[in-house]
Amino acid sequence: MDTAPKLALDIGADTLFVDGSARVATFTGHVIARRDGWVLECTSLEATYDENNELERATLTGPLSLSGEDLYAEAASATYEKHDELLVLEGNPLLKQGQSTLRAKRVTVQLETKKVEMTGVKGHLVFEPKPVTKNDAAD
Repeated sequence: MDTAPKLALDIGADTLFVDGSARVATFTGHVIARRDGWVLECTSLEATYDENNELERATLTGPLSLSGEDLYAEAASATYEKHDELLVLEGNPLLKQGQSTLRAKRVTVQLETKKVEMTGVKGHLVFEPKPVTKNDAAD
């Protein structure tokens, strides 16, 4: 039995259509979702659930934006696959972190390992060194 705590998702949209037999919920118009310090905004979000009402897949169309921690992303569309913990951004995606800004044809993020693969990349990277602490200086 899965005893992991469920994280709440706050979501708003102009309309919501639910097809219980297909296990699909479609949010359209000014979709804004907030969870664990992250904010997602898009034009539509279609969520598919399994027989336990757990999210299997989400398809987002935009323009869309995702922001949280020190990361900002935007794209024309995105898909999320729960099984693989995979987020794919397409449609001229843009990623900003710190002073770095990158555009690509496609961005694939493996959320569990935080590995990112970008194809057709152009942009500006700024490598920011970690601050040196007293413990680091003593080594």
